[in-house]
Amino acid sequence: MKRLSKAQAIKQRQEFYWDQKKADRPEQFFTKFLRHTKGEFAGQNFTPLDWQSEMLSEMFGWQRVEDDTRRYRTAYISTAKKQGKSCTLAAIALYLTIADGEIGNETYSVAADVNQANIVFREAQLMTLAHPELSKIMKINKTQKNIACPNTSSFYRVLPGDGFRVEGINGNILFDELHVQRNRLLFDSLRWAGSARRQPWFIAATTAGYDKNSVCYEMYKYAKNVIRDWSYDPSFLPVLHEVDEQADWEDTKEWPKANPSWNGKIKPKDF
Repeated sequence: MKRLSKAQAIKQRQEFYWDQKKADRPEQFFTKFLRHTKGEFAGQNFTPLDWQSEMLSEMFGWQRVEDDTRRYRTAYISTAKKQGKSCTLAAIALYLTIADGEIGNETYSVAADVNQANIVFREAQLMTLAHPELSKIMKINKTQKNIACPNTSSFYRVLPGDGFRVEGINGNILFDELHVQRNRLLFDSLRWAGSARRQPWFIAATTAGYDKNSVCYEMYKYAKNVIRDWSYDPSFLPVLHEVDEQADWEDTKEWPKANPSWNGKIKPKDF
């Protein structure tokens, strides 16, 4: 879709327009306030890799002409393992809590079990503590797995990993490793959790699974439909990094397609 300004979009009777300032804002926040917390990059500023930068720009840059809210409400992110998905979700959680411009924002991490969801929370916690300014303004409750920003009256929190205790949630949902969900109860309980919000997010990040009778595969197929024709669901952002179906997966030249952090976080010499 051609990136039009709001005035151009209105003139051409388009539903969506491009706001470069909003597209750039998440990456600017990541780079200025967030730091890597472990490994060889520990202590360094979180400068998004190309695939992360492109994804963030797409997620936050497109706006709706009718009300100036974000175009996208759902994002499905699929990559190979060890690409930095959990770290990226943690950074997005902090951005939504601190810098998204909404007072009283609520963001929740969820996964097949609390331990998995805690991986994202721990990343967010360590990122917060690693920056002197964030550590001063943010309130961390390790027991309740909650990070609050008094300045925006917003918080980020971990949810239990079952569908019986998450009713009544009204906020952004960050769903980690969707492919390991044993059933769809939790997914169905949270799918429209932010419907009462002005511009909620439902973000599912996952590695590939094998079960074609799963909610993850259902979302994957939906994402493929959107890739073929964005008008299938203009509010759904598919971010699929995978080897082509017809390609030889043993061909090392194909691997970067499923490993977007290739030459960044992932070192080809290690394979």
